[in-house]
Amino acid sequence: MLPRARAWGLALGLVVGCAPARDEPAAPREPTASSDPKRTVAGAFVPPGPRQRRDAVGSLEGLRGPDRRVFEEGEGLFHPVPQAGPGDWLDEHAERFQTFDDYRTHRTIHPDANRRAIYLVEIGEFPPGSSPSVDALARYVSTYFALPVQRLPPLDLPTLAVDARSSEGRIQLHAKQILERLRERKPDDAFTLVAITMFDLYPDEDWNFAYGYADGATQVGVFGFARLPTDPAQQLQRSAKTLTHELGHAFGVSHCTHYHCVMNGHNHEEEGRRAPMHLCPVDLRKLHHSIGFDPVKRYRRLLEVDRALGFLDEARWLEERLRQIEG
Repeated sequence: MLPRARAWGLALGLVVGCAPARDEPAAPREPTASSDPKRTVAGAFVPPGPRQRRDAVGSLEGLRGPDRRVFEEGEGLFHPVPQAGPGDWLDEHAERFQTFDDYRTHRTIHPDANRRAIYLVEIGEFPPGSSPSVDALARYVSTYFALPVQRLPPLDLPTLAVDARSSEGRIQLHAKQILERLRERKPDDAFTLVAITMFDLYPDEDWNFAYGYADGATQVGVFGFARLPTDPAQQLQRSAKTLTHELGHAFGVSHCTHYHCVMNGHNHEEEGRRAPMHLCPVDLRKLHHSIGFDPVKRYRRLLEVDRALGFLDEARWLEERLRQIEG
C-alpha cells in the first residue's frame, strides 16, 4: 500500500489521500514532457530561481516600509521548494506555477459580507488525550485566515447515515457521501464548511484510504485525522497544518511550486511532516488579496496563538519574520 497525499483542489471531488491499491511497487517512471512553461514536469522538476520567485509575488510598486517587506523574501527565512526525491509529490505530479498575478486574474470566489465564516463540524467523537482539541484548531484556523470560525453541532454516525467499511483495523467512512450531507447543512453565511473526524476515509471502493475529500465548487470538504501521530503535541500541530493547507485550497491557492511552504503538495507522511506551517510570500499575497487582512497584524496574532498552543518552532520563525518586517 502506497500512501499518496492529494490536496483539495478546485475541481469537483478531488481526493486528499492515497492512490488506489496496487500489489507491486510502481515501475520507474520517465519524466512527463510538458510544453507549458508555467507547468512543472513530473519526474523532472527543477526548483525556480530567485528571479522566478520574485516575479511570482508580483509587482510591489507603490508599497512602502512594512507593507512592502511583508511580501519580500527577506534573509534566511524562506527557502525554495525542495528538489523532489523519488516518490515525492513533484516527482509524480505535474503542477502549474500559480503566481500572484495568475491568482488575481482567474480567482473570482472570495469571502464577502454575506459569506465570510469558516464552519467546522465534527463527525464522531474527539476523545481528550487521543485526538486534537477542536477548540484549539478553531482558534488557530480563525487566526490563520483572519476570519470568524463557527462550529456546528457534532454529527454522530446514525445521523450522518453514510456507508462505512473496515480496513486495516480501522472504520472508514465514505467521503463522497459525507459531502452530500454537508451540502445539505451548509449555512447561508458560510464561505466554506469543513467536517473533521477521527475516522478514516475512503472515496471509492478501490482506494485504500484518503486523508480527505472536497468539492471546491460548493466549498465543502471532509478531513480525517486517524493517521496522524499519536503524541498529543505532534497530533495537534500536524492536524492544524493539515487543516490550514486544505482550507488554503478553498481560497483558490494551488500547491506551491515556488517555496518550501505549507501549501506544498505531499505524497507521504515524511513529506507532509517536513513542510512548514507558514505561507510563503507568494501565497501570503494571494490570501491577503482574497480576504483583505492586515498581514503584519495577522503575523502578530498568529505568534500569540502559536506560543499558546506550543508551536514553538513556528513561533520563533514568526518572531524573526516580524523583526525583519518591522525593522
